[in-house]
Amino acid sequence: MITFFSHDDCLNAYSVRLMMSILGTSFKQRAFKEAPLNEQHYATWAANGLGAMPVMHDGTLKLHQTTAMLTYLSRAYASELWMPLTPPALARVNQWLNIARGDWLPCTNQHLTIQQRWQRLDTGLSLIEQQLKSASWLIGHRPTIADIACYPLLTATGIEDAIFKDYPYILKWVSRVQTLPNFIPAPQTTNT
Repeated sequence: MITFFSHDDCLNAYSVRLMMSILGTSFKQRAFKEAPLNEQHYATWAANGLGAMPVMHDGTLKLHQTTAMLTYLSRAYASELWMPLTPPALARVNQWLNIARGDWLPCTNQHLTIQQRWQRLDTGLSLIEQQLKSASWLIGHRPTIADIACYPLLTATGIEDAIFKDYPYILKWVSRVQTLPNFIPAPQTTNT
């Protein structure tokens, strides 16, 4: 059984919990502070702009990075549907996983002016909107771990309330994600 060390309200932890829930994977969750100290330090060091990473143990395997966890879960507990094998599809999933890091969000670009931050946000959202105009999901006509990685970023940060009205395809995609079997909602507040 998977042991998952995390903060309840961490965005990165939510994306992994969401994936495990959708897959029906059994896991026990423990507080991040209960993880071995060296793993806590590594996870914090490996963190991207969203904050401290969770830690996952599955037998002897120990993972400290959300993308690695989503990739592992898709291969160990699901089929090719969640992480395709063909080189073009695999490359596209990885491209979206990089976008899911959120480097283009206003809160992660403190050195930019307010206008530059909003321009980057608009560029990022427009990229996602353009993709979703031609497909139901980020890499085609079925969900992948790319959708699971991007969903918390776009919904749990609070940006959707004020901005998404200009991005109707993103709004439709958010609704589609929420209808996936075993979907669990994001925590009300996030500890990033």
